[in-house]
Amino acid sequence: MGKNYLIGVDIGTGGTKAGLFSEEGECVAEAFEVSDLHRPAAGTVEEDPERQAASVARTIRECVERSGVDASSVCGIAIDGQMAGIIGVGADGRNVTPYDSWLDTRCAPYIDRMNQTAGDAVLASTGNTPSFNHGPKILWWKEEHPEVYARIHSFVQPGGYAAMRLCGLSADHAFIDTTYLHFSGFADSEHAKWNRELLATFDVDAGKLPQIRSPQEVVGALSSEFASACGLREGTPVAAGAGDTAASFLSCGAVDEGVCVDVAGTASVFAATVRQFRVDRADMIMGIGRSIVPGLWHPYAYINGGGLNLSWFRDEIVMRR
Repeated sequence: MGKNYLIGVDIGTGGTKAGLFSEEGECVAEAFEVSDLHRPAAGTVEEDPERQAASVARTIRECVERSGVDASSVCGIAIDGQMAGIIGVGADGRNVTPYDSWLDTRCAPYIDRMNQTAGDAVLASTGNTPSFNHGPKILWWKEEHPEVYARIHSFVQPGGYAAMRLCGLSADHAFIDTTYLHFSGFADSEHAKWNRELLATFDVDAGKLPQIRSPQEVVGALSSEFASACGLREGTPVAAGAGDTAASFLSCGAVDEGVCVDVAGTASVFAATVRQFRVDRADMIMGIGRSIVPGLWHPYAYINGGGLNLSWFRDEIVMRR
């Protein structure tokens, strides 16, 4: 009997990374493709969701070709991705907005609105204060582009969008996994459901929010179109996956209470691992998100800079000398 393999993909801010792993955890092959961030105006940072999905397929295919493994031996795919941005999808599951990145600051007035209207309630329910994340961004699309908002059937993140495209899912099957909920602005994170009172407070249609799934759940199977693009067999199961930061906590071993993590990615993150959903009401510095490991939580804070400063220094200082 031959070996079985799994594929993991990360849609990061800097690029899409894929790895093909044996059941024992050995990385057999990996691939990387640089992201294409669009900055058409001050404060605007966007990506093309279709390009993100295509980059997932390309990096998976590269892993399969490099490894030489039989496509039939790959028994599952999971995708993690950037956490605080959003993509609006239409009824057919295709994007009607670009990816509104977590680096995009256009929603700043709606951060103030959420904080002034019900900031304490948002913090208590989601575990995080309104910031450059889902809630204010959804309000920005609702108020600034109502004609586009009307066409949106659900808001998702890049990992979820790519999984939907790989499986050919419509908006009826749009999903968000539990590790993203603290960024949502409208979730009851502790109980993994939407907070109807918060949605009513901000006049957001609950129907535009996706199903809530656990990271381990299978959300669909690889379509014939994307099976060909990925170099895999049609019907390969695709799991919900998780947010990229949550995935990094799992990968470095933050699977027990008391483990702390310092992440030097595009964002600089410091986190702990605890067993209780406990909100930072006193200082409002630490948000708290659900771990991939059932029963655990990660209180953490981050800076929207960190590793991104390296490319800024290269482009703005070194290359202009």
